[in-house]
Amino acid sequence: MITKNDPLVETRYSTNANQSIAYIGAKDVQVIGGRGTTKTTQIHAERFQEAMIEMPRSLQMFLCNTYENARTNLVPGLENGWKEYRDWKYGIDYVKGEPPPSFFKRPFVPVENWKKVISHRDGAAIVIGSGNEVTGLAGNSYQYIGADEVKYIGKAKMDIIEPALRGLNHFPHSAYYRGSCFTTDLPNLGKGDDPWILDRRKNMNVEQAKAAYYCGYLYYQNEGKLANALKNKNKADVRRYLKARVRLYAQWLRVRKNLSYFFVTSSFANIDALTLEYIQDLLKQLGWEEFKQSVLSLKGGVEDGEKFYSGLSEAHFYRDGINENYDHSLGLHEEANCNILRYLDPNAELDCGIDFGRMLSMVIAQERGKEFRCLKNIYKLAPESSRELADHFIQFFKPHKRKVLNMYYDRSGNQYESSGRSWAAELKDCIEIDTAGNRTGWTVNLMSRDQATIYQSEEYYFMKNVLSGQMEGLPKLLIDVYQCRELKSSLELTKILQKRDKKGSVQIYKNKSSEGLPLFQLPMNSTNFGDAFKYLMYRKKWANMAKRKRSVIITALDGM
Repeated sequence: MITKNDPLVETRYSTNANQSIAYIGAKDVQVIGGRGTTKTTQIHAERFQEAMIEMPRSLQMFLCNTYENARTNLVPGLENGWKEYRDWKYGIDYVKGEPPPSFFKRPFVPVENWKKVISHRDGAAIVIGSGNEVTGLAGNSYQYIGADEVKYIGKAKMDIIEPALRGLNHFPHSAYYRGSCFTTDLPNLGKGDDPWILDRRKNMNVEQAKAAYYCGYLYYQNEGKLANALKNKNKADVRRYLKARVRLYAQWLRVRKNLSYFFVTSSFANIDALTLEYIQDLLKQLGWEEFKQSVLSLKGGVEDGEKFYSGLSEAHFYRDGINENYDHSLGLHEEANCNILRYLDPNAELDCGIDFGRMLSMVIAQERGKEFRCLKNIYKLAPESSRELADHFIQFFKPHKRKVLNMYYDRSGNQYESSGRSWAAELKDCIEIDTAGNRTGWTVNLMSRDQATIYQSEEYYFMKNVLSGQMEGLPKLLIDVYQCRELKSSLELTKILQKRDKKGSVQIYKNKSSEGLPLFQLPMNSTNFGDAFKYLMYRKKWANMAKRKRSVIITALDGM
């Protein structure tokens, strides 16, 4: 019997969900999956690989919500899937962001600019597209399209790009011809997500999908028998299974064509890799409603009465903060700098809030008139520390002209200042002086010296006033959805705790239990970024104004 150790066997890790998608092999696939379900590294990576092999010299597209997200998250995810699970090697099987080697074939449709293209050795090419520039992309003809995080790509944009699945009838043998794969986690209307993918459920023929699954299963079972016959050098069985291969593949191909498969799965699909402890940690941190939404792919969310940042809504976020002209000019090997920030004033000072700890969290913002925009967040996980955070900041904001940073931070950042060892002073020095001992040109002003303790009840009422937008003199808060992704998640997930003191009065606290999560979970799941945001916002001129007027503000908790 053949085993995984035989040279004829290529061993791959795959979740049950991904195996079912592979067995069915539908022309069109739509997947709603919880956190950690390997939507990019397995589902997209495998389907793109199969589509490129079956359709050599074809032109395909990987559509992302922004080029920035493509460069930093989604394309690296594809590569990780190819390298780790599919045994592809860069420079041999594929290249990205550069003209392909001479031994690579070329697509039927000429490609003039390779900066945003992934090339395969057989000539297929994947154009990396942005949801913000679909009109320009729609002029090409594509034979296959994949799109990730489609809840951030509106239906109107998809209606423009999907008709580009056309032309080049060179691939009648492939079920992927003019096919697609769209993936996302469950859209949340309360957060401004577009739920158009849910409408695709009605396109699925369940009986046809079942037939495709059975055909795919039988085909791959036959492949196993063929491998065993080859190992045993049984010529009669080899001929028999080769003949069966042709018949079974023809049946499978017939049922796959024009099949649309809609699939919803939870994070438990990848429990072997994620571990039960990871799921349990998410349940403790997210709470039941958000856990349902993000992990189980069931409609849910943090109830309004449970939110610490009550009043936070879609109106406080903006999605047009990327300078598309600059973003479009970058290739897949290039990293963006602050020129990507559409609303950054290069001639104005920067403000930042810092939270120190196992994760260093930095939120960078600018005050412009009545608006206060959170433009960018940066974080570093231990063992990385002040030096790495400073280097990231210096590199990203290198083109910024007015190199003055006003830093707000927790009072703990001032500890040991008399001995010259404070965290805040250390980060200030790292930003002002690089690793070679040279001045960077930045001046950092420490704004929280002699900062009193900011009690969580004070923060709650202050943020309530800021988010209401009703108090004269407080800024209009705006947060970049894409550049402040971790901050957005932190603010939306942070819950309120209410406890009665000895006098029976209700005291308000922030639930900070998430800060005990494993390191890799902190950026998206902890309150750390919310604390950095607190230090950034709770400055004397605004805090004092809110305190003076609080006596006339009636809240749901007053009088309890």
